[in-house]
Amino acid sequence: MKLRVIVLIALIPSFAAGAVVELDCARDLGEQIETAEPFSELHGDGKCTWYVAKPIKVLVPLTIRKIRVVLKSSKGIPLIKILARSVTMTDFELVGNKHLVAGTAREALLQVFKSSFHIARGTFRNSTKDGVQVRPTAGGFPITGGLLRDLVGRHNNRDLVSLTTADGGSGVTRNVVVENVRAYGSRDRGAVEISDGVEDMFVRSVYAENCFYAVSIQDHGVSKLEAIRRVFVSNIVAVRSSFAVVSQVQSIRHGDVSISRVIAKDCEKALELQNLDWVRVDDVRVIAPSTTGYPFEVKNCKDIKIRDVPSLEGAKQKAR
Repeated sequence: MKLRVIVLIALIPSFAAGAVVELDCARDLGEQIETAEPFSELHGDGKCTWYVAKPIKVLVPLTIRKIRVVLKSSKGIPLIKILARSVTMTDFELVGNKHLVAGTAREALLQVFKSSFHIARGTFRNSTKDGVQVRPTAGGFPITGGLLRDLVGRHNNRDLVSLTTADGGSGVTRNVVVENVRAYGSRDRGAVEISDGVEDMFVRSVYAENCFYAVSIQDHGVSKLEAIRRVFVSNIVAVRSSFAVVSQVQSIRHGDVSISRVIAKDCEKALELQNLDWVRVDDVRVIAPSTTGYPFEVKNCKDIKIRDVPSLEGAKQKAR
């Protein structure tokens, strides 16, 4: 009796991890990153500093660790532009050139244009604009999903983290988590900007010292597509700043905003909210306010509920 053995081979696609590459301190960093194979892990030694004069483009999914990059240019340009999905960047320091740039020429040190990013354990210094800005490319796909965690900003001209949109709000950014970020010395802005039509944002554990604000909800009045929806802000501490949380908005109405567990110490105001619908404010503490005015101010808001906001000496509430 003859037996026939039939062997079926299933062709299953394999997505192997890329190579681990040690970055060469003596070589151009931009060239090493821009020519890397997809899904490679690029590791610096944590000691080398690269000086660059033009933006570095991340064109494929990569993991980048332990780099320190200083912008050596008299122009307001970014240091790194993430132009691919699924990029991870951790344990880094980016240093800007705000002392060399005059006028309105400003760019974020790190620009993120694609989804599924993971940016963690980084420091941003002396940016002409933001530390990291998240927004889609003009006319491109929306950004959906990303994580910004354990970031520090020092003496940046604007925000440590900026979450925004493109094309007047039609290019949407949604479902981004910002966690454990700390900003120092950003007197014109602050730790986190939430602006221009973003959706489903979770911002928690934010610290701002000597800034204009810890968190700002804002628009630029371009179109109704800039309406912000579903923003959850919690565990906010502002010290020697103008505001803990402020809404810097124009005629556009924004909705579904939750603000909880806020501490404002030696600040002008804990909260200034306007043009917001369906707002929940819970557990706000005002310590040693820097003015004798109203530390809680609400303007033109609908369906707002405030709970556990104690009246302390020198602290008053004002609603208009």
